[in-house]
Amino acid sequence: MKALSVVLALTLFSATLCSAAAATQEITPQEQKSLEQILGRAGERQPDGAVKFGFPRSDLHVTVRGTPIAAGLALGGWIAFFPAQGNTMAMGDLVLTEEELPKVLAKLSGSPVEVTAVHNHLVGESPRVMYAHVAGKGEAGALARAFAAALHETAIPAPGAASTATLAVEQKAIESCMGRAGKVKGAVLSFSAPPPAPVTEDGAAIPNSAGVSTAINMQFPAAGRALATGDFVLRGEQVQPVAAALLSGGIQVTALHSHMLHESPRLFFMHFWADGAPESVCGTLHKALSAAGH
Repeated sequence: MKALSVVLALTLFSATLCSAAAATQEITPQEQKSLEQILGRAGERQPDGAVKFGFPRSDLHVTVRGTPIAAGLALGGWIAFFPAQGNTMAMGDLVLTEEELPKVLAKLSGSPVEVTAVHNHLVGESPRVMYAHVAGKGEAGALARAFAAALHETAIPAPGAASTATLAVEQKAIESCMGRAGKVKGAVLSFSAPPPAPVTEDGAAIPNSAGVSTAINMQFPAAGRALATGDFVLRGEQVQPVAAALLSGGIQVTALHSHMLHESPRLFFMHFWADGAPESVCGTLHKALSAAGH
């Protein structure tokens, strides 16, 4: 009986070590360097272990109802790589023109990368842009090469110099109104709210930085004007309360759809557009965040 107890204890200890190793598993520096070479740009290591690559459409001059928008507001394509069940998983969102979309879809067909959604996020933009959500699982290099081949069909530019634009409002005032800290990149102030429970895709845990956190971006064309867009990541029962909160403050719901195919729990992504006084916009967004349980 004593020998059996020792065996059980060792088994449990070994399982604990394996679980801890899995929890801390991440893309290695060597793997990251290889991905960077294939994709032709630096990746940014996230606190949750994912490595994320940005593909902003700084080459496109997009307006919404006549107002120019910054690439960081609504044109920031990305791909995140992270370990998943002994392989690598990649998920992302590519911002494409109508002419580029069919070329990218054709190039990804038959590759290790699937297109999981194609749709709009904005309404009234010119020129029109489309968003292709993508995901794949397998060897990291094979995934990166599939993405690189597809990106070659687009005019997505090489990485450029960081924006020197600054906010036209006081950052802390907006953060106080939103009830949370934000991050500034150029002329855009961004907020993020993680999901209340873990999200999986085909049984693999999805890091929050791989597109399952609510994202809010704000641009300020003038001190008294705020543009805001992004998406609320919601379970089915949260959709109507959040929509009601947004609409009550004059914020338009521009899209409601899925981004993934086999996620658990089932999620809906509610995109929105706001254009108004900063205190009104952030106050309504704060109300919507509360309705979503943040």
